[in-house]
Amino acid sequence: MAKRTTAIALPTPEAVVAEFAEKRHSAGLLDIIRAADRGDKQALSHLRLIYEAVPAITDAVSSWQYSVERDILGTAQPGATETLAAQANRLRKRLAGEAPSPLESVLVNRVVLDHLHALNCEQTLQQKLAGSLSLAQGEYHHKQAERAQRRLLPSIKTLAEVRRLLRPAVQINVAEQQIVAGTVNTLPNKPD
Repeated sequence: MAKRTTAIALPTPEAVVAEFAEKRHSAGLLDIIRAADRGDKQALSHLRLIYEAVPAITDAVSSWQYSVERDILGTAQPGATETLAAQANRLRKRLAGEAPSPLESVLVNRVVLDHLHALNCEQTLQQKLAGSLSLAQGEYHHKQAERAQRRLLPSIKTLAEVRRLLRPAVQINVAEQQIVAGTVNTLPNKPD
């Protein structure tokens, strides 16, 4: 017997664009994406119209980033998953700053994913060590945690290096003969 699905009234592309313009996000867009994922051709058509009208709306969705983060956090309880996801979003916003370049945004997302993966591997290691493990199992989980940590450090270093390269250079004449070249730190240091 064929599975019956009830049709859900989708928001119009215009309504989604207007909501995004006002709030910088759109719950209706997620409904349309879910419907398109279920094979709704009208929803897919709506998505194309929305993305054509406001290309920047795709940056607000970031569904692959969200999906990978949820996969990493998938072993936690629902409440813990939401808490960790909110912490990841907060970290992403703090790392990105006010107006990140597209390259910085990609690198910030990489840092967040590597950070979550390293924490997940470390938690798994600690949970496994609390139980009974063979020497080979303990070594396996220890190596997984070390590898995750080794992936995190270069992603942080790359983000820092790109930011250093993006800073404007400044030259200062001192005593009319000496020239000092350097960079200006344009990133705000805001405490939380």
